[in-house]
Amino acid sequence: MAQPMGASTTSRAPVGAVPADDTERSREPSRDRILAVALEEFADKGFDGATTAEIARRADVTQPLVHYHFASKDELWRAALRP
Repeated sequence: MAQPMGASTTSRAPVGAVPADDTERSREPSRDRILAVALEEFADKGFDGATTAEIARRADVTQPLVHYHFASKDELWRAALRP
C-alpha cells in the first residue's frame, strides 16, 4: 500500500534516546570525560604540552564541544584541577 504524500517510512527514536549498541563509556556525560582526559593530559604533558585538540580526540568528542564546555584551555585546566 502506498504511503500518503509526505509520510515518512522511517521510524525515529524518541528525543534523548540512547541507541542500544552504545557503550557505557559513550553514555558518560561528555563534560566528565573531557575533564578526566584533560587531567591525564595535563599531568603527562604539562599545561603547555597539552592541547585541546588532543584532549578532544582522546575524550572522543569534537574540539568545538570542548570549547562549548570550557571557554579556554586555562578554564579547562582550572576545572580539571578542582576537587
